Amino acid sequence: PRKPGQSRDDLVATNLPIIRDVANNAKKYCPDAFVIVISNPLDAMVYEYKRVTGCSKEKIAGMAGVHEREMYAEPGADRRAAPTVDF
Repeated sequence: PRKPGQSRDDLVATNLPIIRDVANNAKKYCPDAFVIVISNPLDAMVYEYKRVTGCSKEKIAGMAGVHEREMYAEPGADRRAAPTVDF
């Protein structure tokens, strides 16, 4: 999780070497694996994994939690009344 005062850029700098290591090892040891990335910032980590491995978009997914769902919610979705997935 992001530490108090840690910016998105700080989080990218922390997690980028980790996702690159994971991606390089996946490319070497299990190139046909289907991967679900759960590290934040999710969009940047999924992009970097795909860039490093060269895998097809059908072989990678990102799993976001409630916070990410709310960040990208449809403007018309009342977040207090119904889950965003209903819109």
